[in-house]
Amino acid sequence: MLCASYICFAEVNSTDTFSTENIQQSVVFRTTQHLVSRDGREIYLYPSRKCELFDGDRLIATCTYRLQDGEVRLLDENGDTVYKGTYRLSNDRRNLSSLTLAGTTYYTR
Repeated sequence: MLCASYICFAEVNSTDTFSTENIQQSVVFRTTQHLVSRDGREIYLYPSRKCELFDGDRLIATCTYRLQDGEVRLLDENGDTVYKGTYRLSNDRRNLSSLTLAGTTYYTR
C-alpha cells in the first residue's frame, strides 16, 4: 500500500512480478468525505470504504465504494456494482471536489 499525506493507494489487482503497468490502484481517503447535492441530498464516504447516502435526515442507503481512475462505484454487500459514476479530486489531491451519481452531482461543503 502506498500512502501520500491523506490518500492511500491500495493494490487491487497485480501480477507476480512488480510492474506499474499491471497494477490498478484505487483511492482510499484518510478522512471522511462529505458531499452535498443542490437538492440537499448528502453522501458520506468514510476511510473504511463505507458509504452512506442521506435525503435530509433520512438514511437512504448504506454500501461500500471504490474510486479508481475517475470512476466511482457503489457496491452492495456482495460486491456487485449498484451505482456507477464519476469523481474529481480537488487541487490538493487529498479530497474530492465533486462526485456524480445517476445524474446528480454532489459537491464538497
